[in-house]
Amino acid sequence: MFFVVASLKRFSNYKLAQVGNIKRYKSADKLASFAGVAPIYQGSAGKGKNYQNKSLGNRELYNVLYFLAIQQIYIDKKGQARNPEIRAYFEYKISKGKTKIQALICIIRRLVRIIYAMMKYKTAYEMPEIKEDFAEKKIS
Repeated sequence: MFFVVASLKRFSNYKLAQVGNIKRYKSADKLASFAGVAPIYQGSAGKGKNYQNKSLGNRELYNVLYFLAIQQIYIDKKGQARNPEIRAYFEYKISKGKTKIQALICIIRRLVRIIYAMMKYKTAYEMPEIKEDFAEKKIS
């Protein structure tokens, strides 16, 4: 739990200046778009596709979020996840047919929502308690 809080504190210290005033963003989706994580719809006449917003977002912020997501799903030497709730969500997405990269982008979006809420409401991160049977249900 300490590592998760420390990672989020490092994030806030490292990229808070890039995000700026959180009131600039009306929602977490706007912050995700700024970070380059939100998909962009490109199409015409009802035919189109969602593409990852790689070129338009802030790449430095995206990289920080990417490595933060990697740290959250990491399993230590004892076989325990650093953040069990996010690890269970990652495994759930993989079981639904997502690739590991796609599941990681889902984790990044979840982290953006957490960071947005922390900055907007000026609260600290509290790791939710996850029940073992809940994690198994999500995976199966």
